[in-house]
Amino acid sequence: MLPGTTEHGGILVGYRTPNGLHIEDALVVDDGTAARTHYVRRAKPAQQILVNYLAISDPLIGYVGEWHTHPLPQPPSPRDRRTMRLMAMRNSNPVALVVAALNPGTRHVRLHGLLSDPHPASHRLLGKFSDITIAPGE
Repeated sequence: MLPGTTEHGGILVGYRTPNGLHIEDALVVDDGTAARTHYVRRAKPAQQILVNYLAISDPLIGYVGEWHTHPLPQPPSPRDRRTMRLMAMRNSNPVALVVAALNPGTRHVRLHGLLSDPHPASHRLLGKFSDITIAPGE
């Protein structure tokens, strides 16, 4: 992705384990208003994409979070962290936010992850989450 292009994003699907989340797939949800510095995941199209995906996937697979790109090598923004706080408050299970920060000069991508901590209940009420290291798939 080159500077000046728009952000992209969508839904993460996978399953939960005792050690966290396993992300199986990243579904794209287009945002016609996306720009170089923002992306908004629209609820209606996202729900339809998720329903269609889950209809043909393993029954253990489900919603585990959100993802989007940054067209420059920048970590999650303050807006991303506010969004994550809301996601943590609204979900009784752990959810993830993955930001794929692109470096157009080297064509490298750095993945930044945030994982909610819904337990104990006070963490969920506060929308507590932690930065996490993302292990690449085998």
